[in-house]
Amino acid sequence: MNKILVFAALFSFLIFGCKKKDKPSEAGLSGVYELEKQVLDRGGKDSVIKRTQIKIYTDHNYLYASIVPDSSVGFGVGTYTLDSANRLKEHSIYTSRALDSSLTYNLEVTKKPDGYSQVIPDFATVKGIKYALKEDYKKLPPADSSVLDGLWKMEKTYTIKGKDTIPTDVTQYKIFWGGHFISRPQARSKQGKNHL
Repeated sequence: MNKILVFAALFSFLIFGCKKKDKPSEAGLSGVYELEKQVLDRGGKDSVIKRTQIKIYTDHNYLYASIVPDSSVGFGVGTYTLDSANRLKEHSIYTSRALDSSLTYNLEVTKKPDGYSQVIPDFATVKGIKYALKEDYKKLPPADSSVLDGLWKMEKTYTIKGKDTIPTDVTQYKIFWGGHFISRPQARSKQGKNHL
């Protein structure tokens, strides 16, 4: 009888212990995406924004970089969670707009076979007018993965001028995923000058 109980207990541990519970963020959004269309809804009036943008999601982090026709660039990096109802919550670590101020965006995501669509219903409120941002992304084909896959933050950087080595105050993130990468610095020297 004791052998049967021990066997039953071990068998139940085997069955219940081997179930892998996928985290929602690992259940299908990781990849490299290219922005196809971006629409800003300003109180019911839509404006298409011309922007080239790439966004990479790892299992837990994201980084995007964009450029508009006047050559202005933007980027953002952070962490994210995706629940079973396809609600995405992005927590920014650093953006070109808000620097290291923490921002949280709640997005509604619709997955498609070739990418996804997202809506940020409460993107901003300006002078009492609510803005929503709608974006469509297509997924780029993956290439080989590498040991570098993930999000990286630069810890130190130096400028060499003649015989002088000068530490430079730089914030830079780099992301590698599936054979793709994005790198975008925001640098500040000790004298306070901006370098991009």
